[in-house]
Amino acid sequence: MISKQDAPRPYAIPWLLLAAASHTGEGIFSRVTSIRRIRTEGGVPPSANTCDASAKGKESRSAYSADYYFYQPKH
Repeated sequence: MISKQDAPRPYAIPWLLLAAASHTGEGIFSRVTSIRRIRTEGGVPPSANTCDASAKGKESRSAYSADYYFYQPKH
């Protein structure tokens, strides 16, 4: 992670700037160097969810939306 910023709206997951960890293949994303996630809505798990031994193996889903931007060097 390059940077992280709290979302301006409550109950929205943070905005992120991530560095690509590795590349494989020759597809459209093969040259991506970083990814930005912004304008998030939702995604924060309900406060009733716990992260302890009793939650092991359980799944929690939280709907969210976001805009993702993929960056690569100029040719």
